[in-house]
Amino acid sequence: MPCFFVAKMEIDGWPVFGKAARAGGTIFLDRASLASAKSVAEQITERLSLPIPVPVLLFPEGTSTDGAQLLRFHSA
Repeated sequence: MPCFFVAKMEIDGWPVFGKAARAGGTIFLDRASLASAKSVAEQITERLSLPIPVPVLLFPEGTSTDGAQLLRFHSA
């Protein structure tokens, strides 16, 4: 299923994953910056407004896990 990911900014600098993420249109978030959160929200809105909307996937816990337990959500 096509989708855009939202990922922490650090991934952009990772040698293999960063390049793959950029190529896939990942939206990068600086988790220490409220301005970045606002920018990401605007980018999500733009992508959901495309002529053919593409889902945006994010992990509100700020990470991925095996799902065995719920971690704290990051509200921004």
